[in-house]
Amino acid sequence: MSKATRRIDICLRARLLGGDISPQPSEAAEVRWVDPADLGRYPIHPALLERINHGLANTEPHIS
Repeated sequence: MSKATRRIDICLRARLLGGDISPQPSEAAEVRWVDPADLGRYPIHPALLERINHGLANTEPHIS
């Protein structure tokens, strides 16, 4: 039997209320809050950017 893997991206909408954020070392080297207008400055895969933009513009989940 062969082993198959599938990548799953989950995007959550959040609002900064206070405090500091820090990365979980096994998951990310760096984390930060960014203004949605500045997303073009970051190397984001088009499929992930589609999910981010959908989340910013809609309240319904994006399933593809």
